[in-house]
Amino acid sequence: MRSDLIAAGMVRSWLEANAPHMTESWSFEITEEIQGFINRVKMLLPDVDAQFVSQAAVPRTAITHWNLTDVAVLGGGMASPLSPHPHEALYYTDINPAVVEEVGELGYNTRQVDARSLDDLKTLVGAKTALAIGLIHFLDDAAARQTFANLLDAGFERVVFNNMNNNVSDELAGNWHKLGFVLYRREPEDIRALLPSGWTMQEAVIASEFLSHNPDMGDKLSRLIDLHHVYLLERD
Repeated sequence: MRSDLIAAGMVRSWLEANAPHMTESWSFEITEEIQGFINRVKMLLPDVDAQFVSQAAVPRTAITHWNLTDVAVLGGGMASPLSPHPHEALYYTDINPAVVEEVGELGYNTRQVDARSLDDLKTLVGAKTALAIGLIHFLDDAAARQTFANLLDAGFERVVFNNMNNNVSDELAGNWHKLGFVLYRREPEDIRALLPSGWTMQEAVIASEFLSHNPDMGDKLSRLIDLHHVYLLERD
């Protein structure tokens, strides 16, 4: 079962309950298999769909709020109504070729890219801003530090990403581990310690405050629980 389809299912589940108009033109349908999985996960993590929405809404909020251009979406997964629009992203990438093919059919300029690979990042010619959402908090310190170094060496001028913070309880982190994900909780000072020379942290904003700037439904998104910060890095 593809993790990006599970994420899309979580987003659709939340939108149907909280903003059904956002799903009217979305052709993605939750299969019985995915719905069954979502139901099982929500027994462990009742508000897990809101967590997925809180992350899924970050890229487009960042683009519109910070007026970002020449954007490469890294590890984007299946696009949703919360995703950047095709004209807002120079590249929409994922490591999974099936995602690349399916999202390409929606009008995006897609590339198969491993966001941790310097060689892959260098193929994104013309991209100046990297959006890496839902990635860094699944990397240990060494891998996160190397990813930041690779983004710098690949020529990016800005990086927007998020990282789960200490508001994530031990129980919640443990439940993620049961699902196969090791979550590295970090606060802004922890992120700052991972940055190689060449990057400056310009913004570190708690999720609810940041998502209040979402152009589609900032008011509703601002009420979601604060489990992560959103960061903006700029090249020195």
